[in-house]
Formats: sequence, C-alpha cells, structure tokens
Amino acid sequence: MKRILCIMLIGLNVMAFGCNQKPVDNKEKVTTESETNTYIDSLKKDSNQNKVIEIDKPFEVNTEHGSYNFMIKSVTKTDWWQRSKKNTEKTVILLNLECENIDFNNKDNTNYEGLMLYNAFTVKDENNYMLDHFSMSFDDVNMGSTPIPQNTKGKIYMPFVAENDISKVTITFNRGGTTSEIPVTE
Repeated sequence: MKRILCIMLIGLNVMAFGCNQKPVDNKEKVTTESETNTYIDSLKKDSNQNKVIEIDKPFEVNTEHGSYNFMIKSVTKTDWWQRSKKNTEKTVILLNLECENIDFNNKDNTNYEGLMLYNAFTVKDENNYMLDHFSMSFDDVNMGSTPIPQNTKGKIYMPFVAENDISKVTITFNRGGTTSEIPVTE
C-alpha cells in the first residue's frame, strides 16, 4: 500500500512540475466585485491625492455613499482658548467651511443620517505640526459633528488648537486633496 501511495505522489509531482518547466496556466483570473471596488476606490483616492483645494472654490467629492462638495472660506483665530482655559498659552483657530450635501448618506455604517466632516481634515501649521481638534465650541456653531442631511447646505466651523504665533496652515482632506498654505486671519 505504501509503495502504491509513493508511486502516485511521485507521478503527481512529475505531472504538476514536469521536467523543471513552468506549468502552462490556461485559467482566467476571476476578480470578485469587492476586489474590483477596492481597486477602483484606491485609484480614486490616489487620483485625488494630487488635487489642489482652493479657497472659495467648491471641491467635489463622489463616494460610494453619494456626493457632496465643500468650500474652504477662511481660517481665523478666536478667543476660545482664553475663554475656556482662562489663560493665553495657546489659541484656537477655526477652519471655516461651507458644505453642500447633494445625496450623501452613510446611515448603513453609522448611527446618523447625512454628512459629518469632523474628522475629514488634517490641519498642519507652518512648521508641519499637526493640530489637534479643540473639544468645545462657543457661539452655537456646527463644528462638523452635526450631520448635514441630503439636499442641504451647511456652514461648518472646525476648531483646532494652535500656538499663538501661528500665521499659516496647510489643510489636507483625508479623502484626497490638499491646500497650499492658507493665511490665518485675526
């Protein structure tokens, strides 16, 4: 029995690998829909990485969950740090945006309906330090954590903690796109 098994294994190896020749692959590679979607999404993201985001110009975003656009209006200093911490060690800047939710809805993956942009941006100062979100707001503003429903426009004011002498920022949209340096105004 062992002899027959050994002969079969040797024969199988000879058939599979031949005499050191590469086997001919006549099979077509079958690509699943999820592999295709992942590949397309990576291409979209890569193609958006080099997009330039300009001040006061709409930036269009198309995703598998729908479309929206946003426009960066300005970056301004506030007195929020002083008002909340009662000192002047830092300052809080606001990334001021206008957003239009055309038909974006991500309710399948979240507990809310609509568009939230709170974590959609990375802000860096002129020394390339990434700025952290400031966790509170004043003046009853939308910090980007309130969902914007479909077919609705909204104004968003995202607060970030910065050094007092900050004069410029660079903003990266995490789905692709970067600004040139934007001046921080008083």
